[in-house]
Amino acid sequence: MNQTTVKKEELPLATDDEILEAVSQFENCSLPYKHWTHRAHLAVAIRYAWLYDYDTALERIRIAISH
Repeated sequence: MNQTTVKKEELPLATDDEILEAVSQFENCSLPYKHWTHRAHLAVAIRYAWLYDYDTALERIRIAISH
């Protein structure tokens, strides 16, 4: 099954712990592709925007997505 045929599944992302876990999985490349949804992308982006300046956040998310 290739990535275009994978059925996406939303993570809850309702608590700080759920968000931090998703970010951690994203960073260590263990977040399953089916969970890399628009919602998860936004959660990571908001977390990075909170932690880093714009250029650093953008660089980090681009590098991690490419992995």
